[in-house]
Amino acid sequence: MKFKPAIIGLITAVIMIIAALVLDSQRDSLDPRMQYLIFVIYAAGIFMAIYTHSRNPDSSGKFAELFGQGFRCFIIITVCMVVFGFIFLKLHPEFAIQEAAHQREELEKLQGKSPAEIEDMVSQVKKQYAIRYLSASIFGYLIVGAVISAAISALLTRRK
Repeated sequence: MKFKPAIIGLITAVIMIIAALVLDSQRDSLDPRMQYLIFVIYAAGIFMAIYTHSRNPDSSGKFAELFGQGFRCFIIITVCMVVFGFIFLKLHPEFAIQEAAHQREELEKLQGKSPAEIEDMVSQVKKQYAIRYLSASIFGYLIVGAVISAAISALLTRRK
């Protein structure tokens, strides 16, 4: 059965979301390095999309074609993960509160900031937390996806 990159991306995103929820539920007792499991799943999904296409008899095996398959996959994953991240942050407003408290501690250590300035800055951190988090997620998923797609495409192109 031939899977299109978008379907592989959707399956990968679902697996990543499940892994993220499991990791979040075990947050207090888990090794922090386990968060990289999400990126291992991400890379495996992109690899699967490119590799299955490269094995297709209709595939030319050229870099641009293989990269395009990886691109289609990681774009779907990115969109799914951003939607998931948005919903997750809306369900967990305590993350913004924790970040604001951390910023308050850091700002109070600095000299030259009045209590009013600190309060204003902490308020901004709390308000902008979701947007900053999601922006960083989008950028990170796109960059990592492009690098992984390029690397896998280059390796498979050289192999032929």
